[in-house]
Amino acid sequence: MKPGGRLTPRICAAWLCLLLAGCAMTAPTAPASPVPAITGSPTPTTRISRLTPAAVTPVAGTREPVCRNTPVSRLIVHERGQVTNNGERLNIRAAAGTRFAVVARLEPQEIFLVIGGPACADGYTWYQVRYENGAAGGPVEGWIAEGDRFEYYAVPYLPG
Repeated sequence: MKPGGRLTPRICAAWLCLLLAGCAMTAPTAPASPVPAITGSPTPTTRISRLTPAAVTPVAGTREPVCRNTPVSRLIVHERGQVTNNGERLNIRAAAGTRFAVVARLEPQEIFLVIGGPACADGYTWYQVRYENGAAGGPVEGWIAEGDRFEYYAVPYLPG
């Protein structure tokens, strides 16, 4: 532009862009809640997220139901469980669901290790378990139903 000349639309647009860019580069305001600092170099497993309380899903071992119309889940993954003393044997199935084959049966009060789950299928909350069955020649892994609307078939094993 020559001295004393007028601003062209192109120059006005450029000034407007610079002005808006300058506004966008102002310092951000502090977050409403403190966010912990992350140190070290990022890795592929580093993940930053902010969850609202409504977005948090209850996990096994809490007092929240896992599956609809089932009892409050009490089994905990990586902990031991025990078949309840209701006089019934508990089926260990090949997968989570009543349509899968029974691979073993647990007697009342037998102890097992919970290795996975929970999963919802066929109106039950299912957990993957490992049972050390010495008589059968080795461990058995499969899925058990924790209970129905009226009773628990398995509960956490609390020695002592």
